[in-house]
Amino acid sequence: ASSDWSTQGNALFWILNFDLLVRPIAAALTAMPSLLAFATPVVKYGELLAAFALFIPLVPVRLAVLLLLAGLHLSILAFMKMGPFSYVSLVALVALLPPNNWRVPDWHRREGRWQLALLPVIGLMFYWNLYVINPKRVPTHMIFTEFVELVGLKQSWDTFAPRVGKSNWWVVAETDSASGSVVAVDPKTGNDNSTQRTPVSFFHEPGMRWVNYYFQLKYPGNAAAAPYFTSYLCRLRPALKQVRIMIRSEPIKPGDGRASRVLIYDGSCGRDV
Repeated sequence: ASSDWSTQGNALFWILNFDLLVRPIAAALTAMPSLLAFATPVVKYGELLAAFALFIPLVPVRLAVLLLLAGLHLSILAFMKMGPFSYVSLVALVALLPPNNWRVPDWHRREGRWQLALLPVIGLMFYWNLYVINPKRVPTHMIFTEFVELVGLKQSWDTFAPRVGKSNWWVVAETDSASGSVVAVDPKTGNDNSTQRTPVSFFHEPGMRWVNYYFQLKYPGNAAAAPYFTSYLCRLRPALKQVRIMIRSEPIKPGDGRASRVLIYDGSCGRDV
């Protein structure tokens, strides 16, 4: 992980300032940077140790770890807009309850078999995570990586790790108006959206589907999504002739960098898609 998660300890401060994914209540925490500096290593090492503590064969220890993990996800749910992530994670914790919480007549006789059957899966996941952490030192083979991808274990989300972003970014769809001025297009309504904050954002409170789509548009490997997004805007607003899809960003802390404006697609309605 980067120094934001270790020596500097300000990762949570940057995360809770990322407008696209936080709720307004997060501002109450960002006003207390010293608290976030304390909480950052607690979250980092707490998650690391929890993965091993769950294997300690003591019911009180496992219950305590599950309560701490549940508190973590409830905190994420309270301060961030992460879609179903926290809900799914909370439900998944139920499967880690000690056996006594699940015991029904005759079930305990098959308990050991299921645990043994899960060992290869746990081993595969553990080895894959070691490879992701340090691919240069952990040997692997192309067949192994393809198998991991096939069964759905090859998943990554690098928004907050290993490095934390220090700028806010958003997607803007622009077109030229009849008067020659630049107009931003709202993807939900097709209306002009030039009265929003500067730089212009084309959403007010996006749902997670839109947020996920914005992430898809942002990364170069998903460049094929931009023409389809342009086509959608053209259907939404038939009068459009040309649409420019751009990523705009500005530093979270003024003076830490410069605002940027990157063109990712420039297409004509009805001809490029």
